[in-house]
Amino acid sequence: MGLAQCLQADLVLPLAPIMRKNRNQAAAEIDALLGEKACEILVVGLPQNEENIRRIKHFIGLLTHPCEVHFVSEELSSKEAKEQGAKEDKSGRIDSASAAIILKRFLRKKPLQG
Repeated sequence: MGLAQCLQADLVLPLAPIMRKNRNQAAAEIDALLGEKACEILVVGLPQNEENIRRIKHFIGLLTHPCEVHFVSEELSSKEAKEQGAKEDKSGRIDSASAAIILKRFLRKKPLQG
């Protein structure tokens, strides 16, 4: 699972991806990271497929860290990440590069205050 963080209004960095073994493990790791980073907003990429959208929303329901959740289309984010030099391998780095692109899309539409 790709992850990215907004450090300032115009600075987004990919984070180390979470290697998902199962839903509960991944949710626990994301909850821990959200708490560690004191996140107030979670931006989630949504696929185009209805079944996958349902699964993503169910997964988000497993999270317990209190934060505002926003969904953004992940359409073509992997392609864009590859065009920017991300390699598709088992490391998950392309997923985090895609997450950074999705977060930037969100910030273009809804800039953070402060």
